[in-house]
Amino acid sequence: MKLEQIKNKIRYGDYITLSEMLNTTADSAKMRIRRNDKIAMEAL
Repeated sequence: MKLEQIKNKIRYGDYITLSEMLNTTADSAKMRIRRNDKIAMEAL
């Protein structure tokens, strides 16, 4: 799947799960995705 396809399918709950994986807040996880953070993108 391409990066843009993944971004289009993300729901708020995905940010919560990602934040738990990264040990951060959901808002921080969302910003990391917007900035194309490599670690966050691989976790998705």
